[in-house]
Amino acid sequence: MFWNRLLQLLSFTGVEDVSVWQDVLFGVLLIPVAIQVVDAFVGWLRNKRPLRLLLKGCLSSDAEALIFLSQLSALDDNGQIDDNPKYVIKYPSPMPTQKSALRLTGRKNIDPVWSEGDGECLADIYNVLGRAGKVRNVRVGDLINDWNEWSKPTFSIGFNPKTHKLIEKCDPIHFDTKETESGYSELGIQGCDVRLDSLVPNDAAVLQKTFLKNSNTPVFILAGLGTTGTGAAGYFLRENCVTIRKLYGDKPFCFLLRVKIDEGRTSVVMRGAYPKPSAARVILYPAAYFRFFRKTTSD
Repeated sequence: MFWNRLLQLLSFTGVEDVSVWQDVLFGVLLIPVAIQVVDAFVGWLRNKRPLRLLLKGCLSSDAEALIFLSQLSALDDNGQIDDNPKYVIKYPSPMPTQKSALRLTGRKNIDPVWSEGDGECLADIYNVLGRAGKVRNVRVGDLINDWNEWSKPTFSIGFNPKTHKLIEKCDPIHFDTKETESGYSELGIQGCDVRLDSLVPNDAAVLQKTFLKNSNTPVFILAGLGTTGTGAAGYFLRENCVTIRKLYGDKPFCFLLRVKIDEGRTSVVMRGAYPKPSAARVILYPAAYFRFFRKTTSD
């Protein structure tokens, strides 16, 4: 009935084949609607995709994410800032009579510099953000010029001065450091009797997700007692970010990590976690839960 009436209305065109008008209607109306529906569905999947929930609040194209680390400057023999610091790059330069010979290339006035562990952790953070689609508006914050910036999503690497201030300004914070009678530091987290130190051959670190107080602005703290621990925290986040998203969603968490210095940051294992994932998350992802906690606490 509908198609007959449509043919009558369009009889002036001279086209009397109803299938032609069916194709036109399908192409003009139904295909664009289908495209919109599919686009909306893809957008929904994108928002629920692993990492996007873990990094919620960091990924908006308009939101700038800051990454802070220890910016090091050279001192002279009197403990003052060296206005003309000198550094060298060492690399192999084998000679016929000395296969292990090294060559030195000088560098001047390049302060501030970073430790290797901080740089490794920084690369891992960029990797995780990139996998989640955050490729713009990410930069390394300046400890001086950006010191008073407390409103942006933040990653803080190592126990640099910004990290210590963020510990005061964020909630929750599930870890603490204590100095023992022997004069060395220990790391611990809530709900865990284990406390870790950085005595050779081990180092310790924490990976904490938290929020600036009275806001939904996320803060990630990746800090080791030593540089190997800091590098290991970044590696642990990179390798386990999808599983962490499954088990914690967009909620805060804290992991206590141990790494063997003589084996490098890839030897990192988790020795404690607080809080434990919710029952709903465990039911939804039982394999991820048992695999994650079994492999990281068995040592």
